[in-house]
Amino acid sequence: MDIKGKKVLFQYAYLADKNKVDPQAGLLGVDMDGDGKVDLGKMAAESTKAKEETIVFRVGDTYLATKKADVAKNQIVVVEREAKDYKRLEVHINKEFPDFSFTDFEGKKRKFSEFRGKYVLVDIWGFWCGPCRRELPYIREAHRRFGPAIL
Repeated sequence: MDIKGKKVLFQYAYLADKNKVDPQAGLLGVDMDGDGKVDLGKMAAESTKAKEETIVFRVGDTYLATKKADVAKNQIVVVEREAKDYKRLEVHINKEFPDFSFTDFEGKKRKFSEFRGKYVLVDIWGFWCGPCRRELPYIREAHRRFGPAIL
């Protein structure tokens, strides 16, 4: 698609049994970095699995969502959204970690920005990830050893 004069690749899961594309369900992707392909990795910012929801992607300073995808008409409608609709936290090497809210081990509401200038262990994992779950004893041990000194 042409987005503000730039060619942007969009990718959708095709539901062969229904002969349709549902932009609110299944694997969706957008080539956000302009390298000509959509990164489908589990932790990639360029793709995600939608579960009955509208997914907003960022391409440069533009935020986009697919409004409609009609296979029969060979038509895809993409709309621009506001930055506040973009829900992903993008993490990049040598860039400041994005701020977010969380509840600490003692049940206190915190913001990541409270820890600027301090050493922080951030462990990102999912219940679906077996190797991640196997690391939990080591993360607990790190918290036991270093947590009290940090909090």
